[in-house]
Amino acid sequence: MNDILSLYQDAQRFDAIAGQVSDDITWWQSRFIGPSHIIDLGCGTGRISLPLVKDGHQVIGIDNSPHMLAAARAKDSSQHGQWLEGDFSLIGELPKNSADGVILANNTLAHIHTEQQLLDLLQLILQVLKPGGHFYVDTFAPNDDLRQDGQEELLTYYDAKRQHDIVLVESHRFNPEKALMHVVWQHCLKGVKTDGIVGEAMTLRLWDAVDLLSNIQLSGFSAVRLAGDYDDSPFDDESPLILLQATK
Repeated sequence: MNDILSLYQDAQRFDAIAGQVSDDITWWQSRFIGPSHIIDLGCGTGRISLPLVKDGHQVIGIDNSPHMLAAARAKDSSQHGQWLEGDFSLIGELPKNSADGVILANNTLAHIHTEQQLLDLLQLILQVLKPGGHFYVDTFAPNDDLRQDGQEELLTYYDAKRQHDIVLVESHRFNPEKALMHVVWQHCLKGVKTDGIVGEAMTLRLWDAVDLLSNIQLSGFSAVRLAGDYDDSPFDDESPLILLQATK
């Protein structure tokens, strides 16, 4: 990943924001039937990894934030998860042909900015996957609103430290030449007229399905499936998500 954001140094706030989404967890659990060895890249505080651990899978969570990993370990009451600190290249140090699945959830793909970075990662994923193993991606599908400058309220979350509801406001600028979106998040006390606290500044790659598919196929995966939402509906131009399964 290209950034370590302040959000990733505050596990409590991360969980308050990430907890606004839950409909993806059942989808992830349904990807793995029977005990599996899974690697979660960018695992954060274990929002996806921990339900998989509870389902009886062996999960290795990799993240470059020690704050996120400390929270994941604290929540792992079974102590059956393995939590490793490092960037995505750490997957290259794991045993070859050892994993049934590698997952890139929660829009983590957007932190990979170039095709070469993606291709390099895909080669490492192919090395660690067993024959017939799967690589999964869950990321937002770019739309016209994201491809132009704008501002919007994303969500409201509860800040336990301030004991107040916080409105998360996103401002973004789009660079069409590099397909990069420059984002600033502001955390505003709900109902209080202030400019808010500037929290995160990040750069995200808007990967469209065509570019993602071409790189997956170029890297050597044997089969690819696409869906557009957590009901596994077929992907089309109106889909809110890109849900990808690639098979070694």
